[in-house]
Amino acid sequence: MATGRSTQLTRQVGEHLVAAKLGRMGYVAAPFAGNVPLFDLLAADQRGFTIPIQVKAINGGSWQYQADAFLEIEIVDDFQHVRDKKQLLNPDLVCVFVLLRQDEQDEFYLLTLGDIQKITFGR
Repeated sequence: MATGRSTQLTRQVGEHLVAAKLGRMGYVAAPFAGNVPLFDLLAADQRGFTIPIQVKAINGGSWQYQADAFLEIEIVDDFQHVRDKKQLLNPDLVCVFVLLRQDEQDEFYLLTLGDIQKITFGR
């Protein structure tokens, strides 16, 4: 079972690994010490163009997202009904999903918030 400390370490390691990968690609990436809603890193290219990045890291199992962040969901008679997609503030927000592996052969998956919404909605 994950503890608060292990969850915090997983998040921290994931964000720093993404920042390091971006550095190797020529970007300057800065993680934040506290909770910034909507993104975890800011990455900048040589021109100073910046892009916010959301990072989700896990040690195993599955990534967790609140479906109601993407979808209009209604509960009727104890059944969940997905009515529609929600309007996203930034559908182009870059999201990096990191699977931390014991052998350090970590896996990285890149999607936009809009991609995640489409996958979650299923149509």
